[in-house]
Amino acid sequence: MTGPLGRLSVQIALGPVLVIALVGFAMFWSVDAGLQRRTEDRFSEQISRATMQLDERIKGDVQLRVVGASLLAGQSPLVAALQSNDASTAAQIAGTYLARTTAATGAASGVRVYGPGGTLVLRAEAAGNTAQRTVPPEVLSVLQTGRVAGSVRLDETMGLAVSGIAPAQNAEGRTIAAVEAITPLDRAFAHSAAKLVSTDVVVPTGGRVTASSEDDTPFDASSITDDVRTRTQTAPMRLTFGKQQYLSGLLTYRDAGGGAIGDVYVGIEQEKIDETVSATHGALQRTLVIAVLIAAAAAWAFGWLAVRPMRPLLAAAERLRHNDLESPVPASGPAELRQLGEAMEDMRLAIRQSRDALQSANRDLAMRISTSDASLSKVTQDLNVMQAVVSQLAGDAAGGLRGVAEEMLQLNWVNGAFIALATEHGGLSTAAAAGLAPGAAAAVLDAIEARLALTPESEFVIARTAADPDSVQLPAWFIGGLAVAPMLTPDGLAGVVCLTSAQPMSLTPQRRDLLRAITHEMTATLERSELADEVEENRRIAEAVLREMADGLIVVHHENICQICNPAASRLLGLTRAQIIGRPAEEWLPVRGAALDSAAPVRLGWITRGTLPAARGGGGASARGHGGPVPRRRPGARRSHPADPRPLGGSRSGAREARLRVDGRPRTTHAPHVDPHHHRPLAQPRRRRPEPDPAAHRRGAPPELGPPDVADQRPAGHVRAGLRPHADHPSSIDLVDVLDHAARTAQTAIEGHQHRLRVVAPDEVIVWADPARIEQVLSNLLSNAIKYTPPGGEIELRVEDTQPFVSVSVADNGIGIPPEEQGGLFEKFYRTSSGRRMTGGTGLGLAIARSIVDLHGGAIRCDSDGQHGTTFTFTLPRRPL
Repeated sequence: MTGPLGRLSVQIALGPVLVIALVGFAMFWSVDAGLQRRTEDRFSEQISRATMQLDERIKGDVQLRVVGASLLAGQSPLVAALQSNDASTAAQIAGTYLARTTAATGAASGVRVYGPGGTLVLRAEAAGNTAQRTVPPEVLSVLQTGRVAGSVRLDETMGLAVSGIAPAQNAEGRTIAAVEAITPLDRAFAHSAAKLVSTDVVVPTGGRVTASSEDDTPFDASSITDDVRTRTQTAPMRLTFGKQQYLSGLLTYRDAGGGAIGDVYVGIEQEKIDETVSATHGALQRTLVIAVLIAAAAAWAFGWLAVRPMRPLLAAAERLRHNDLESPVPASGPAELRQLGEAMEDMRLAIRQSRDALQSANRDLAMRISTSDASLSKVTQDLNVMQAVVSQLAGDAAGGLRGVAEEMLQLNWVNGAFIALATEHGGLSTAAAAGLAPGAAAAVLDAIEARLALTPESEFVIARTAADPDSVQLPAWFIGGLAVAPMLTPDGLAGVVCLTSAQPMSLTPQRRDLLRAITHEMTATLERSELADEVEENRRIAEAVLREMADGLIVVHHENICQICNPAASRLLGLTRAQIIGRPAEEWLPVRGAALDSAAPVRLGWITRGTLPAARGGGGASARGHGGPVPRRRPGARRSHPADPRPLGGSRSGAREARLRVDGRPRTTHAPHVDPHHHRPLAQPRRRRPEPDPAAHRRGAPPELGPPDVADQRPAGHVRAGLRPHADHPSSIDLVDVLDHAARTAQTAIEGHQHRLRVVAPDEVIVWADPARIEQVLSNLLSNAIKYTPPGGEIELRVEDTQPFVSVSVADNGIGIPPEEQGGLFEKFYRTSSGRRMTGGTGLGLAIARSIVDLHGGAIRCDSDGQHGTTFTFTLPRRPL
């Protein structure tokens, strides 16, 4: 408001505004005083959390090196080469392992083999030619005890590194060598660790910087003293390097004597902390300014009300100035104001008479123009909304179903949009909602399901929700009317699209057509998505079949160029797949001349034992071997097992609540309040690598190992073939130790899903089994229980004595398995409907588990009512069968 009244109202409001501004700035400085301290506390917590995450990763790397050394030490070709002093073969095996490990981890690793006396027999690494003058004490310990060891140690050639050492034993169980897998904590480690913890990472050893995540770091390793190490164990502290100050944390690794051998440093620049403080400071200032402006507006409104007695006349004058001739001019107050009001009223009446004459002539034309503009606006709006919905469904925009719901809110007759998809059990589940209050979506879903129970395949409109018995609760959510259109596919109802309005809804034919068009477009998108999922599922199954096939398969197009070659075929031909795929048949197929011409029309060929022609360079001898991942045992070959001095009698009486043995101390496992964003996936079962094809080795080709998933699938293809001597070693073992180790391996995934694991077993249970294979079965069953149990569930691992067998069960309270789907659970590539919906995979885990149990002479079964959890139970013999 301008003029005298406006100036007067501003003067009245000025005093309160000044008072409010002074109080606001006083509050600002009071809050700002503690801002620096609170920000530093938050960054200190980040440093502590980053240090813990980095320590966990290094411990995990140590365990990976231990597993790698154990796998390499357990290869019979390497043991044979060490016994026969065949350095060339041993170097070839170590080099193959090193190349695969380096390619998989991206780190420069190393492999070393030490003789019985600690002498360095073989070294394969990329660390240079520096001679090693001393034998690490960890190696001597492994040679003396025959047990694996893992640690962070200071190496002569690699510096600070993670190491895993395993004994290589001959057939009599005597340790003939120690195999070490070692990886330095170098520049690659510092870069990857910095990305993991979002801080600067430096590795100082021996008074110098070994590796750093920044190229121009001012870090001074000599500043890391014993006093700094001691102080950073309790809380992060500030350190100054060069001209920069850092908030720092430290991981210190020591030798057996307690001396520091190296550190891993994490830190955040003080400059970043100051930038955060400045940003928060600016936000507080903006908030204060906005508050003062709001207070000024309120104070001005108060001043404006204070001059209210003069407002009616001034408002009437303003209306006349804006051609408002319908409102009368009030005549009240003092005499002068009444006279002025009467004069203004006479003037208003005269002007209105002249205006009415003009309006009468143009009224019809104005109405027609207005109607045309309104119709064009509605059509344009409908087209824009439909185009935006199609863009969201086609992936041109990033909103997805949520974006579709938001785009439909652009319709002027819509206040809310709701999309629900059909669930596997026949109900509806909310997929996206926009414009609805929290909780309104559930109320709308209840009303829709009640109506769909009567008319499941037709659209419907509830014009007035308060008058409909199925939707009487919706007016409480400010929903006066709704329109619902079903998404129908050949398989039935796929979902619904619902539009709501705050007032009772009137659905015109144009609006109904638009709702149908949106629904049809969404239905087509859902069908395309399901088809793409089926194609992807079939592709994964086909790839798994090709990898697992025992026979070789080669596909050649019309120009004799190889297009597909599975691993079995490459092993039979003694060539790598890179030497076969994309090359003419005459370069890799061991036939010549007329034989090759006669084979040209064949486009799909199977390579099996006895069908492969004479290999090149083999003197015409027929190639022998088997296309599977493992060579077949010679007929009549027998396996011997060392005697086990432990008795095979029953376990001690009294079942106990399971306690996992960790560092020699029993404890009951539970996982309360675990952050789901900071957990690791469930540890995978230990894998054994297949032996190379003997025929391919005689031809001089490098042995080619199958992919890891094929190595784990070996038992599934040989259910009745017996235990193979190179991979399975059944003996009398304590099953409780295997259960404890499997439970510890799965503990990280269990805590990540906030489950509780309960193990019930006797103190000791002796069975005749291969511990590695039984742990593989347990890992598979525990992994399934973890994946298909909602967060916070319970998993029980139980052992019972059922002479002459022992029964092992894994039970959960998860989603269950429908009875009609349980018949094919243990078949290869079979996956339940919930498994296809929730997780990936090829459906081989339970088939492998059944094969392993069958090899031991036991049985496995599944019990589930399809709604309240699942129990898998398998049996193992106490003595050899």
